[in-house]
Amino acid sequence: MAPEAAAEIGRISAALVAALAEAKAMADAGRFGADFAELVRHAREMGELLTEALDEHGDSVGEYAREVAASLTAAIENLEQLIHDPGPVH
Repeated sequence: MAPEAAAEIGRISAALVAALAEAKAMADAGRFGADFAELVRHAREMGELLTEALDEHGDSVGEYAREVAASLTAAIENLEQLIHDPGPVH
C-alpha cells in the first residue's frame, strides 16, 4: 500500500475511533440530544469514508482491516439506534 493511502486510512480510522469513543461516553452519561446525534452522524460519515478508502486500496489492505471496518460499522449502527431509542446502555 502506498504511504499516502496508509496515512489516509490512518487519519480516517483515528477520527472514527475518536467519534465512537466520545459518542459512547455521551451515551453512558445519558446525553442523547442533538450533539449526540451529530456525533453519530459524523461517525457514520467517517465509516463510509473508511469503507471507500479500503475498497480503493482493497488488494493491499487485507482481511483483518475489512473485519475491523465491519466491527466499527456495527458500533455506529448501535449508536444510531440510541438516537431513536435511548434505553439502557450496556
